Amino acid sequence: MPLNIRHVSLAQLLSRPLPFHMARYQRHYEWGRKEMEHLLDDLGEVFEIRQANPAADAYHFFGNVIVFPNPNGYLEVVDGQQRLTSLTALLAAARDCISDLGARSSIAGLLHVFPQPPSAPAGPRLQLHRGDNEFLRDYILRDGRTATLDDLGKQAHPGAECLRANTALARDWLLQLSVEVRAAFVRFALEAGRFVEIEVGTEDDAFRIFETVNTRGRPIASEDVLRYALVEYATDDPAKRDEFLSLWDGMEAELGPRGMKRFIGGWRTRATKGARFKQALHRTLLDSFNSPAEARAFLDNELSTDLSIFKQIDTADIAIDDGPIKRRIDVLLHSLALVDFDEWLPVASEIIARGTGKPVRIANDLARVERLAWFYYLSRDDKGAYQDRREHFATLMKIVATAGTFDAMPPRSLLSDEQCAKMRDCVRARIDPKWVPLRSLMVRLEMTLAGDSASVVRDDLTLEHVLPLRPKAKAWLALYDNDLGTVAEYAEQLGNLCLVSADLNTKLGNQIYANKRRLMLQHDVPRQSPLAADIAQQTSWTRAIIDARSHWLLGVFCDTFEIPAAHR
Repeated sequence: MPLNIRHVSLAQLLSRPLPFHMARYQRHYEWGRKEMEHLLDDLGEVFEIRQANPAADAYHFFGNVIVFPNPNGYLEVVDGQQRLTSLTALLAAARDCISDLGARSSIAGLLHVFPQPPSAPAGPRLQLHRGDNEFLRDYILRDGRTATLDDLGKQAHPGAECLRANTALARDWLLQLSVEVRAAFVRFALEAGRFVEIEVGTEDDAFRIFETVNTRGRPIASEDVLRYALVEYATDDPAKRDEFLSLWDGMEAELGPRGMKRFIGGWRTRATKGARFKQALHRTLLDSFNSPAEARAFLDNELSTDLSIFKQIDTADIAIDDGPIKRRIDVLLHSLALVDFDEWLPVASEIIARGTGKPVRIANDLARVERLAWFYYLSRDDKGAYQDRREHFATLMKIVATAGTFDAMPPRSLLSDEQCAKMRDCVRARIDPKWVPLRSLMVRLEMTLAGDSASVVRDDLTLEHVLPLRPKAKAWLALYDNDLGTVAEYAEQLGNLCLVSADLNTKLGNQIYANKRRLMLQHDVPRQSPLAADIAQQTSWTRAIIDARSHWLLGVFCDTFEIPAAHR
């Protein structure tokens, strides 16, 4: 594996004769204000050390940048996009607020590549994705344009908006410095900002290095790698590749990041027939095709069909005039998304596709699938449950594929009496706070309690133990006979739980109940969250209250998943 590792300054990195292009599978630029402020503050701190002691060996380490030479004449960036783009924005802002013409010209030379012969037009040093790249070219790299960013207003494209906001932030930060200090800071950033540049011979080598050394930022998403690898495998025709990539981009825009993950998960389940593989996702799915021709057919035809079905599932956008039934189907699909929805996607798609014009049947069948999915999700740690899930999954697929419905089956035949009792027992007694399904379960109960009036499938909801797991306040301990065993027993009951935002959860901490209640009321939690509604009435948080809430929520749980009365 050809490998060239260099310790370089920012100026040296941006003096390479070849431009940098972001790999097609890379995400868009997404650094927010927090990351940009952190970069500027770090550079500023080290700069102050150098100013106080010019002899000090003060430098700032930006991390790794991993590239490989693309045959088309540029360096393809596998790792380092967010930092390179942010530093480009900083330098462009510096160019536009420095009066020295020589310094401005030097920065312009780093922001652009000047090919040979010199008469040829200069090109941008950095090429980003569509949407990001046009904004970078027109409003960042062009001389003098960064001064107009505040007048543009918020951009519709997320990457362009991050570029606009962060470049404007960098400009404001620089303008706080005096003219002399500003110029000195830019020289310092170019000379004392250090990278480890890792150049390899091939893309596979780049991925291997990336997985080994990357400890910053968010890893490349597997679906991004899949998009690129599948298109490369399917065709050698550049025009056809662009067509496929545009189709994929449109699919991402339609479904969003979360929808894409579920779509690819469903594809994986169908391609592997439910089996699990340890190899990378894109390799597993590529291996599901016997030839490039099959991959082209998938992209040309099957992808559109699968996408159409998935869009139905993701939005419940089917021809249903009955509002309550439509909302029930939407809740059931959201519920499946809380568990291993990838596994149940083929079943759900068959139910919806075969139930056109029969919304009640669709809702009833989805409810039965949901109940079974949750049984295995709640008992996922039991030995043998994994294999059982596979067997039931295969059985359901056969039933739906042949009959298109579960109508001929008894309503509760998808779970045995023993399994119903086991499902109830998962939440009947003390619950380990580290139990993986716990947050999803509470979100599902919140969905039941909210009914048609609210949407509670939000990523920012976190679990709040009203009685802290490890309370320190004497007021808490006195309520529980100063017995830590009793505290643990009640803190880990279902009735002690509710859902709040992550920020509020941090503020609540181990505070006494009166303080927690006051904060929750201030944030309007009891009105917004059915799980926390009784907190508005409860002036204390006793054992009797937790017992009553546990009994109530167990009933909600049994109603949600239609646990027979005999097993409640």
